[in-house]
Amino acid sequence: MKIILFSNTIETQEFFSLQLEKAFNIMGHETFIYDCLDDINSYFKMQNFIEKGNTVAFSFNFHGLIDDDFLCDGREPVFWNENQIPFVNMVIDHPYYYHKFFRHIPDKYVQISIDNNHLKYMNRFYPNITADDYVELGGTSIYDIVEPIPFSKRRYDIIFTGNYTNPKNFEQHYKNMERAVIDFYHEIRDRVIASPDITIEEMAETMIRDEFGDSVTDDYLRECNANLVACDLQVRNYFREVLISKLADAGFKIATFGSGFNEIPCKHIENIEQHGQVSSQACLDAIAQSKVVLNVMPWFKDGTHDRVYNTMLNGAVSLSDHSSALDREFNNMENIAFYDLKNTDSILEAYSKLINDPSLAESIADSGYNEAYAHHTWAERAKQIEKILLRQLK
Repeated sequence: MKIILFSNTIETQEFFSLQLEKAFNIMGHETFIYDCLDDINSYFKMQNFIEKGNTVAFSFNFHGLIDDDFLCDGREPVFWNENQIPFVNMVIDHPYYYHKFFRHIPDKYVQISIDNNHLKYMNRFYPNITADDYVELGGTSIYDIVEPIPFSKRRYDIIFTGNYTNPKNFEQHYKNMERAVIDFYHEIRDRVIASPDITIEEMAETMIRDEFGDSVTDDYLRECNANLVACDLQVRNYFREVLISKLADAGFKIATFGSGFNEIPCKHIENIEQHGQVSSQACLDAIAQSKVVLNVMPWFKDGTHDRVYNTMLNGAVSLSDHSSALDREFNNMENIAFYDLKNTDSILEAYSKLINDPSLAESIADSGYNEAYAHHTWAERAKQIEKILLRQLK
């Protein structure tokens, strides 16, 4: 099988694609990397690569389907339709981020979800789109390049890899809305923060039906949900702010690898060691130097984040909030450490237990590594994705 992948997209997504390329090549498949910043050369080289009936494209978050002068005519994915090449798209955000994109998909389009709730959402609100596959993101270990650093000699006690944006900055998403509508979305946000086990779209539907009754249609809900992006971004950054501030204000040193933490409202900002925006590889290097890595889920309530598996595969303890997927796959204080978003002070209790009992922390890290190495690498994900790709060629 010949597989088209994409580079020079979002840095993390390009990193994922390159991990898959390695795995696909080992599995015996031929790959071609379409460089989105060198579309002229890539387009003509890809023409020579394509083999009719034996070629499929794989992308993250619609790369190759948008804003490409050679592959698209405006918003229409003409290249894939003209050549009848199946296109498998792994969407790593909630589908309501891409409400307008679903109007312009190729004829042979298949979507992979990384959260079971996203899959259900697609089947309900976009039943015309083939979106029946759930595949989690994978993790990457650097141990094939460097020797593992002994747990006791790691530089950082706890780190966070990811960006922070003040939730107020996302108010711009509402700039063309009436005040009553803005207040309505603010209430959705506030209720979700107060009840963090629920998804944002579930809360939105509950409130809309309370307001307008059961006559509300899925078409109407789908249009309303397209405006939930700001809620999602505000909620996730609110909890990043609260959890990291709690650790810092309790006197714990935490290193951050991502942008924006100079703006976090924190009494003891001096306890946050800020490294700024770094690459995916630099994040892995930092994790390999850490004992504990904080994970704050991007509101995936029945899915996981690659940060969890990157942490485990590089020998650190993943300190994470819950999701149904993580609860099914891992056991608290055995191969992961959980805190509860319903009681954010629980992060102090969980982290204190880890940092005050190094043998327990190391045991959790070892068990997490074994579990992730067996089931959650990109090589394992490539096997799952291969089945989906081959299915498109039948």
